[in-house]
Amino acid sequence: LYLRFHGLGRDLYRWNYDRRELAAWVKRLRPHLADRTLYAFFNNDYEAHAPANAEVFRALLRKAGSIENGP
Repeated sequence: LYLRFHGLGRDLYRWNYDRRELAAWVKRLRPHLADRTLYAFFNNDYEAHAPANAEVFRALLRKAGSIENGP
């Protein structure tokens, strides 16, 4: 699976996802991850939200048991 996070609404390409928004994506994706690899990309805007958003998303996936421990 290939997933690109660009933001929402008028702030497209300049968005800082909150934990609730990312948790909703984890819930939606979880049934599809047992036999698939997920590639998730976050648009890294000038405010540099992408690295933090990616870390939160990975932590939520790990907590849900959807990914193994590792990098």
